[in-house]
Amino acid sequence: MKYIQILSSWILGENDSSPQVKVVDENGVNIDGNRFAHADAVTLDDDNDLDTTPTKAIYIGSAGNVKVDMLDGSTVIFKGANAGQIYRLKVKRVYDTDTTASDIVALY
Repeated sequence: MKYIQILSSWILGENDSSPQVKVVDENGVNIDGNRFAHADAVTLDDDNDLDTTPTKAIYIGSAGNVKVDMLDGSTVIFKGANAGQIYRLKVKRVYDTDTTASDIVALY
């Protein structure tokens, strides 16, 4: 279920009197930011970050494990990432070593 949340900037203490509108789920999580303006095929690389960082999400074309550096600098392996899925991850690097998934696309 989607909800529309209207926030008055006057209530928020801002000078702009126009309201802010966000689409949120039943838990108040913003779901309006699910669109992407740009995409790049990911080149797996153990030594270099993606050309543009961080991603908003990554798309997995073929299933497998994905080793990444997250925005906060942590390195993690997502095991068993499903094909055809978009994972909303803020990623800086996708490693060649330990990544078995393929056809990965960075979404911005």
